[in-house]
Amino acid sequence: MAVLPDVPPATLGPVPLSAYAADPPAAQRWDASPAWPGLTASGDGTSAGPEAPGALIAGGRLDDVVAAKIGPGRVLVSTTALLAPMVDSPGDFGAIVASHACSAVLAAGADVVVASPAGTLPKGLERATVEEIQSSAAEVVAAAGGVLAGGDAVSGHALVFGLSVQGVLRGEHLMGHAGASVGDVLVLSKPLGTGVLLTGGSDEQRERTVASMRELNLLAARRLSGLGGSCHAVTTVSSRGLAGHAHNIAERSGTCLVIDSTMVPCYRGAKQLASSGVVAPGTVLNRNMLEPFVAVDPGSGPAMEALAFDPQTSGGLLAAVDADDVADLVEAGFRPIGTVREVGTDDQGYAVEAMVQIC
Repeated sequence: MAVLPDVPPATLGPVPLSAYAADPPAAQRWDASPAWPGLTASGDGTSAGPEAPGALIAGGRLDDVVAAKIGPGRVLVSTTALLAPMVDSPGDFGAIVASHACSAVLAAGADVVVASPAGTLPKGLERATVEEIQSSAAEVVAAAGGVLAGGDAVSGHALVFGLSVQGVLRGEHLMGHAGASVGDVLVLSKPLGTGVLLTGGSDEQRERTVASMRELNLLAARRLSGLGGSCHAVTTVSSRGLAGHAHNIAERSGTCLVIDSTMVPCYRGAKQLASSGVVAPGTVLNRNMLEPFVAVDPGSGPAMEALAFDPQTSGGLLAAVDADDVADLVEAGFRPIGTVREVGTDDQGYAVEAMVQIC
């Protein structure tokens, strides 16, 4: 467990955890690489030779994880996630952050080994609150197969908590964004709508949503990694929304992802809230950034258009798999939501520019 800095006694009285979030909440994640000016990562493993220890084999601009060879047949898989509180329960917040971070490593086909906490702690935040956040995060990390240890924190105006998660690849197949093939079926392991439901949902709707956000994508990731080479691409669906993470796969694979809006699962109440005009922070930014790459058919309806860009926290896994494997994945809880096609064509063969089509 991390050694926590001294926190002054609370002087603010009972305060909802979300009150310590930045205003507006920091919903957008940095690109994995380059994260800092002057740091670059080619992702091709050539800097040290593809078989040399330390050779980088994943870690491009849109990758969920960084992966590097650490010896013959051994690959280190690493990610970092930092979040502001989106819920008021410290226990829920810690569990959601851990699920969110660990899922990226699990999705790559790795076993979680260790996670180290980091973040900023505002003055007035009770030490017991911080310990509850950490202990709930530790439980989720343990469920993922790892241990919470080490870490660091600094004082700040807003509460931010995150994990740096390290894992080791289970087999020989590192799963990532590149590799989706024409004819693949797109499958999704969790519904959409965490952003809109946390923004405007009822207490009951928020409670159901939070329960799902606490859940690891452990079983889903294991089913995908068990497919071996039949799982061609996978990503976690998080702050960029379904449209943004579908675009990541499309760009890295050189394909077009076509999503059937009628097949996309959504949390109960999410479509109604989106139809009424409720918009989560980050939705408009996602839409503006992705507008050149994502085409949404007006026939899909305004609710689905909004939910396609709805920023998710601890969302599901989006994967491109062989059509022959879909039935088994459906039994495991996945939902087929679309197909992979050649860039530049639609059903009738007409040229299009968007890399992601939602119809």
